Amino acid sequence: MTNNASTQLRALIGQLIEEVNKLIPTIIEKTRASDERSRLQKAGSAERHRLCVLLEAARKAQQTLPKSVTNPWFLAEFVASARAQT
Repeated sequence: MTNNASTQLRALIGQLIEEVNKLIPTIIEKTRASDERSRLQKAGSAERHRLCVLLEAARKAQQTLPKSVTNPWFLAEFVASARAQT
């Protein structure tokens, strides 16, 4: 992946994260504490709140580009979920 493509993808992921935070902030806030407890108890992604898992995967993908995308299927689901909310 070229540096320019990586930068563009990182920016796109950032925009999606902002969009989701603007569209459904109440849901994110209401689920954050419960999800954090689950995460600290080493719960798998299936046992955690799905939106929180997707947001976390998007943030990790944004940080690890261009080396790798953590759980790319989560990133694809995150994009689909963000678009479904609009």
